[in-house]
Amino acid sequence: MSDIPLTAAPSEPLPPKRRYFLLAFVLSLVSVGVGHLYVGRTKRGWSFAIAVEGAVLILAVILQTRPAPVLLALFLILGVFELGTWLYGAVDAAIIARRRPLIERNARARWTTYLLLIAANVAVSFVTNGMVKHVVWRSFNIPSGSMQPTLRIGDLFVVWREYFVDHEPQRGDIATILMPQMNNTIYVKRIVGLPGDRVQMLGGRLYLNGEPVVQEAGPESDRMTEYRHDLLPFIETLPDGRRYEIGRNERNGMLDDTPVFTVPVDSYFVLGDNRTNSLDSRVREVGFVPREHLQDLALFVFWPHDWHRIGQTLE
Repeated sequence: MSDIPLTAAPSEPLPPKRRYFLLAFVLSLVSVGVGHLYVGRTKRGWSFAIAVEGAVLILAVILQTRPAPVLLALFLILGVFELGTWLYGAVDAAIIARRRPLIERNARARWTTYLLLIAANVAVSFVTNGMVKHVVWRSFNIPSGSMQPTLRIGDLFVVWREYFVDHEPQRGDIATILMPQMNNTIYVKRIVGLPGDRVQMLGGRLYLNGEPVVQEAGPESDRMTEYRHDLLPFIETLPDGRRYEIGRNERNGMLDDTPVFTVPVDSYFVLGDNRTNSLDSRVREVGFVPREHLQDLALFVFWPHDWHRIGQTLE
């Protein structure tokens, strides 16, 4: 009996695997790029992940600084890019799954690739959360005209939360202030006097340590009407060069002339930019503001009534 060589029977190719477009969409939202791994587009998935997570890292770096106007613009652009790329990636993965619901077995990503991409996304989230754990932005709405013309009634503005916990207050900073004596109401005012400063108002002009603060006419376009009187715009320049806009009426108000206030240790003197109509350190109900009552630093206008002020930095 002759030996007959044995040959292995040819194996049948494994059938294609079905992919569901809704699952591809959800996976991409849960972890950037994973939806593309699911539909067999590994390189495309990594490209989306690198783009989104790179934008997240840059945003986290920006959040470590007190944003200048250029950085604020970059922050907004990157924020839109990050969100847009993330959503576009989810839609793109869903479209691929819809057009090619069957995927060959050899095109599937290995489980190690899934694990590596998810781990990279988690690592970036961990790093950025550690960088910004004390830097949480939030927004406020302006209900009164005490900060006109800088902040106007109805403005939404963004603050750096708990900024003054780790940063020294400076003259010119716009701060949110906790007022325990007024049922924990939150005020928004500008810091003008530091501990040890002598502050006074004479004829509507601010004096610091016996010297008048430079005040010049502001843009006529910022003239406002309040209680049938014009609120005239002025530019105030502090001794350190910080410039900002204030408003006051031509008529002499009760708060336009004050005694000299000497700011105590660990306290601050605050004013509203509407010098004619603002409850601030000039009145007994507010007085000097203790350091622990300073909360957030105002950064920029997020949503004003007049669109051309969107993104305006609050100097």
